[in-house]
Amino acid sequence: MQAFGIDEWCSRLRICRRQAELMLSRGELPAPIRIGRLRRWTGEQIDAWLTRRTEEAGHGAVAPGPGRPRGSAR
Repeated sequence: MQAFGIDEWCSRLRICRRQAELMLSRGELPAPIRIGRLRRWTGEQIDAWLTRRTEEAGHGAVAPGPGRPRGSAR
């Protein structure tokens, strides 16, 4: 079994480390396995989370990002 750190989340989600840390603190990412001071996740945890989020977003549809939708009135 291979264990990954926060940088793997950043790479897979294409987000910065700060965003990954915020998501973790808000409980949006699965709880890590603690090895001393290190936080690690298994590849299965990451894949399961990504699958669940994709299904929640509508079977592969990209969820809209934050902010006002394009073309809306001001």
